[in-house]
Amino acid sequence: GYLNEGELSVTPHLDAISNQGLKFDNFYANANQTIRGEVAILCSVLDLSRGNPISKRRMKLDTRCLPEILKDNGYSTHWYHGNEKDFFARGDFLPTLGFDRIIDQDYVNEHYPNAEEKGWGISDMDMIDIAFEDILEQKQPFFFRDRHANEPLSL
Repeated sequence: GYLNEGELSVTPHLDAISNQGLKFDNFYANANQTIRGEVAILCSVLDLSRGNPISKRRMKLDTRCLPEILKDNGYSTHWYHGNEKDFFARGDFLPTLGFDRIIDQDYVNEHYPNAEEKGWGISDMDMIDIAFEDILEQKQPFFFRDRHANEPLSL
């Protein structure tokens, strides 16, 4: 792709998008836990506390987050996570950020009984397949965040 000029691209759509905005070759971690990084990426809020993450301490942030802004502009917003939505109170917290739907381990177990569980939830491969199957059925435009992806995707 755009990082490997002259080589065969395996991400032509991402390459096209990369020419329309800012891109960074270096990225530094903004948190030591996934939930803290998610809030930083989606809301521009650094959660540097030593205790519980923001999702467990506060149910509403004093800022507008990307999912809410996109929702206000006609996007449907979806969250896919292979673990239970109650982990770090995401089930209550994520809708306050603007997410319409949360697809979690309980949803997958109910609708996809053959999905394999590994470690802390649904296997990455099954979760990705389920997310993309669901995405193909959504109306445009939509925004989703999958905990296995390196960045949010908006189409």
